[in-house]
Amino acid sequence: MLVEIKKAYLRSLAIFLGGLLLLVVVDYCLRFSSGLMHGLGMPEMVWFASQVIIAGVSIFIFLSSTKSLGIAKKLNSRFVFLLLTGVIYLLVIYGYVLLTRVDGF
Repeated sequence: MLVEIKKAYLRSLAIFLGGLLLLVVVDYCLRFSSGLMHGLGMPEMVWFASQVIIAGVSIFIFLSSTKSLGIAKKLNSRFVFLLLTGVIYLLVIYGYVLLTRVDGF
């Protein structure tokens, strides 16, 4: 049972992290190719919709992998998963924005 939870965490977090990193790389390449690092790289609608899709796929995979758990373990694992994805999101997105100084920073 514990191995299943670890696999669910690893698979879902890898998809989430990989998706966000790919999104950041595409946005950076668009900004770099246009020569305007402080301009709009990816349209905002596409930027935020992509993040929602990445998060949705990751959450769906995690939830489908933990169906067989008891209610207490489900709630605990979901809370930890959401906490981890929140930390990853903040590190990747704010790291990108602050380290590359895009969007006026």
